[in-house]
Amino acid sequence: MNKQIIPTLNPFSVLVNWSESNEFNEGQLYDFMDFERKALNVAKQNPLGGYDKTNVTVTFENGDEHQCRLDLGCGGNAVGFTDHCLSTLEYHQKHHLDADKPWLRNDANHQQLITLIRTYRFDIEFVTEARIQTIKTTELAKQQERDKEQAKRDQEEKE
Repeated sequence: MNKQIIPTLNPFSVLVNWSESNEFNEGQLYDFMDFERKALNVAKQNPLGGYDKTNVTVTFENGDEHQCRLDLGCGGNAVGFTDHCLSTLEYHQKHHLDADKPWLRNDANHQQLITLIRTYRFDIEFVTEARIQTIKTTELAKQQERDKEQAKRDQEEKE
């Protein structure tokens, strides 16, 4: 019998405990989706690598809390709490049977985290669009870098 967990916990608010980004103030409380939008904007400020470490406490409508560190940036880093949780879940689902990753199967804390994340209700459409935005932001920044290099080479040829 397959025991499926149905997401029931709605994230309500986010407390920023600390952040490397100047866009966040320590101790600032956000509505959940306001935080997600702001986190995406912070992530897009790092299109060519790097990230801003940001420690948050997410409170759910039932009062449960989830504290974690987000690495906000493009190129595989998190674009918000939803993305962080879904990436953790996706990694687990992809690699939990890998012989070189026994902790994905055997670590009780990890198993508890995966079970918990599966109960969170997220706006999947928002995070999908956010991931697309970071890819486009990265592609644009890389093109701008290539254009600068080409302009530099063109200028050197003229001299």
